[in-house]
Formats: sequence, structure tokens, C-alpha cells
Amino acid sequence: MPRYSSDIGRKMNLPRNGGWRYTPKIKITKHSDVVQGRTKPWGDVEVGRNYYPGAMSKEDAYLQMLSTLYHEQVHMAIAPKFYLLRELRVFMRQSAYNKSYILRYLEESLAETIGLLRARGMSRGYIIEGFKFPLGNTYEITYTLLRHETAGILLGPVVVGGLMYNVWYGVQQ
Repeated sequence: MPRYSSDIGRKMNLPRNGGWRYTPKIKITKHSDVVQGRTKPWGDVEVGRNYYPGAMSKEDAYLQMLSTLYHEQVHMAIAPKFYLLRELRVFMRQSAYNKSYILRYLEESLAETIGLLRARGMSRGYIIEGFKFPLGNTYEITYTLLRHETAGILLGPVVVGGLMYNVWYGVQQ
């Protein structure tokens, strides 16, 4: 194991629960609203069940909580569980999620689409709603940021035969 991985592992202090892989836990709490859920980097899920009867009906709150639970289960499925180099993989996954708008958009839109389709059934509207979900203030993703990151991937330094070429786009003078 590389030296930096053991340092990261000690700082992260990831939980273990026996065997050769980690089994994440799901916790439903009354301290958060039904629309709120969170997944820890190692896969543990926490979903809120608190709702205000004046704001939504009991059935709507149940569907919203179910959708949030399914959304968080997608994050749970993606989280590294196998103990071999787990700390390093958790660190790399979180770094990629935090630094890349494209990866964050793909993960959140996939999670929301699966959550909506599992909780409410197949519908074209839910698929579109799932793709729109990450674009906004919650995840700090915009079309412009996605476009700039895509341009950086597609048009950047290209290495061919050991030589690096810079590819540019824009107005020619």
C-alpha cells in the first residue's frame, strides 16, 4: 500500500464490520425532512422522515421519502466496500466528485432518475426531471461549468507519440 494511502486511511478512520467487505447501514431519522438525505463517503445512508402536514399530504411525504431513499441507495451502491485499498478508493472517489462537475452531474442525475422511476413508476417526465435535478444551487452545477469542463477534456493538451500538442478553439486572427 502506498505511503500516502495509509496516511489518508488513518485520517479517514473508515468503519469496518467484519468479513472481507463493508456492509453499509441505512438510517431513517426524524431529525431531517423527507427531501433530505445524505450518503457518507463509505456508503452509510441517512434519510429524513420529518414532514409538515400543512405543506404536503402523508402520501406525498411517503413518496418523497421513498424517492430520496432510492436516490441515496444509488450513492451507496457506488461507494467502495471491498476492504483492499478501500481508503484510497474512497479518497479518489470523493476527490473526483468534488473536483469534476461532469462526474458530479452524472452521479446525481443517475441517482435522481433511478430514485424517481423506482418510487413513482416509468414516465418520460420523471426521466427529464432526473436529468434537470443537479442543475441548480444545491450541487453548484451550471451549463457553463459543464461546457468549460467538457471543452477542457476535448480540447486540451494531446499527446501523440511522446510529443504534446496544444489544441485551441476560438476566433482565428
